[in-house]
Amino acid sequence: MKNPSAEASWLFYETAPLSAPVRLAGSALLDLSLVDTQDHGQIDPTLVDVAPDGSVTPIARGFADLQYRDGLAHAKAVPATQPIRARVRLAPQDQTVAGGHRIGVIVASSNTAWAIPDGTPYQVAIISGASRLILPVAGPPEASAAGVPGVGGSPAPLPDARAAPPFGPQRSSRRAARALTLTAHRHGRTLVVSGRAPSGSRVTIRVSQRGAHTTVRRVRARRGRYRARLRLRGHGTVRVRVSTRRGTRVLRASRVLR
Repeated sequence: MKNPSAEASWLFYETAPLSAPVRLAGSALLDLSLVDTQDHGQIDPTLVDVAPDGSVTPIARGFADLQYRDGLAHAKAVPATQPIRARVRLAPQDQTVAGGHRIGVIVASSNTAWAIPDGTPYQVAIISGASRLILPVAGPPEASAAGVPGVGGSPAPLPDARAAPPFGPQRSSRRAARALTLTAHRHGRTLVVSGRAPSGSRVTIRVSQRGAHTTVRRVRARRGRYRARLRLRGHGTVRVRVSTRRGTRVLRASRVLR
């Protein structure tokens, strides 16, 4: 809650500042298309109110065991590395988010205070263009549309974090290609970092390991993609952070490899 934009071990999405107060009355629904690296896992989203000063107040939480994605009667193993559909219903609330604030959602795969997963470690990737957050906005449709663009009509997909105003009309493939994404794979002591970035932009890659100096590499994105190979100094946890600029906006993404 102190710095959700850091995305240290979670993903974070937020709206643009609200042009009017928005009342949320009921249960939000996070409808996700995702890929899991193991046959088990969970999704623990938290709906939040982000004040203009950056402080974050939780609104509601939700928890879903991915093995029960089709119902609670029977557990069903997750097909590892294959896209699946998972829906998470958050606890019902009645809360008004003030004008000028943002509505955000933190998407984690564990929550040590509320729901600790068992079994071997896993990683979850969200397919943003095929995922959406459905908000229980109360009031007439015109009021909803004035506060959160797109919420008064059909639910919109979750965009890449901070790359475009979330929850608005669905982005075209051209706009999606301008987002910054990050994929990192470790092969022994070789780290391969790649992803999407605005064509022609300079992407800064920072790789940090415990007990070692941070490695910084800058590469140029070509045809909307960037890629770099770096040499690691050990076998412990690796944190990868990338950033670039699009106009006056700084785009960032991060991943942790354990």
